Amino acid sequence: MAAGMTWGIKDSLIAYIEGPAEGEVEVTTPAVRTDAGFFFPRADQPGETADAAGTPHTAGAAAFAFAGSVRLTGHWGALDVLLADPRITLTGSTGTLAVRDRGHRDPTATLVIADLTLVPARASSQASDDEEGDAAGDAPNDGTRDAPGGADADADTGADAESWLLTATLTPHGRFLLGAQYRVGEDLSPLRVVLPSRS
Repeated sequence: MAAGMTWGIKDSLIAYIEGPAEGEVEVTTPAVRTDAGFFFPRADQPGETADAAGTPHTAGAAAFAFAGSVRLTGHWGALDVLLADPRITLTGSTGTLAVRDRGHRDPTATLVIADLTLVPARASSQASDDEEGDAAGDAPNDGTRDAPGGADADADTGADAESWLLTATLTPHGRFLLGAQYRVGEDLSPLRVVLPSRS
């Protein structure tokens, strides 16, 4: 299992774009579309912070960067949303999801589009059992591993991997990006994050 983030964005939005909006969902590598959602591999960036296990610090923020983009278009160009190079920042059991700010002069500028909450390990494991093609794993609710048995062999990295589930809700910037038909605090699709485990 490769290290990265899998996110469906919002099922109803994707269905609308590929249906009534007569639009297109364009995925740019290294991101790929899977049955579970859009997979963004982990990006190697010096700015990332985490402990040796990749687990969020309980005190202070941990940041994880991912690569690739998903572009949503429709209505003959009137709808055009780019979700590029997502970045997760976590402090304990809560955090944010940001994407590259397309209209900013600074190519490193980001917009925080969703608030995140780590799902407790037991609930995360149950959710994993219900997801096709997705491995069960721990989702620590306080930045620590609170249940054993959540590591799965990672053929791509040659190490164990930890899998976390995070819920996502829309921020004001996210509403501006996705459209005024959504409300701040509205649920988005949950995120599944896989990172190297403690050796």
